[in-house]
Amino acid sequence: MTIRPAILVTAADLAPEALALLHDYDVVFAGKTPQPADLVALANQHNPVGIIVRYGGVTAEMMDAAPALKVISKHGSGTDTIDKAAAAARGIEVTAASGANAAAVAEHALALMLACAKSVVPLDARMHAGHWDKATHKSVELNGRTVGLVGLGAIGLRFARMCDAIGMRVIGFDPFATNLPGYVQAVRLDAIWERPMSSPCIARSRRTTSRCSTPRRSRAASRG
Repeated sequence: MTIRPAILVTAADLAPEALALLHDYDVVFAGKTPQPADLVALANQHNPVGIIVRYGGVTAEMMDAAPALKVISKHGSGTDTIDKAAAAARGIEVTAASGANAAAVAEHALALMLACAKSVVPLDARMHAGHWDKATHKSVELNGRTVGLVGLGAIGLRFARMCDAIGMRVIGFDPFATNLPGYVQAVRLDAIWERPMSSPCIARSRRTTSRCSTPRRSRAASRG
């Protein structure tokens, strides 16, 4: 019997479309909350040729437990949970599915902004406590307001498009962004915090964005 190579997934599931692409491999799931020791044990047991990272990280110890390992792929854009130096030293390629979760993250950001503007959480608590604040509560209308974005990659641009659709003015900073759509006005970073806006959205943490939000800039941010 031919033994098929294994793919280790640091999660409990994958989309059916993804599993269909892996039909030549034995797909091993690590579970909902994989711990480092569990991942090392699975790597040692199955000796995967590839690891798909959804939750948790990949350490040098885990790589050493899987001598057949050739590629580590992040299900998303951030690879900070993967020891890339250790992977490079062992000739293991590290890749990322950038933009794969952009829609979900952008929609979640919009939901949070709307929840803040409409006081969804406190009003829900008030209603469950027996109060009806229709006559006294004034929600914030986002139409015509300004939203500032730090980071105009796949997630930022999706979020910007949705904000534009509800009538918001979008300004943004990203030193690497080019060919921005007409509804996004590029500005310098400090302008994000100086102008009245609804909500600045901060890009994922990395060396080039680690100092985008500081106490000084947060205090300088205008309300509205």
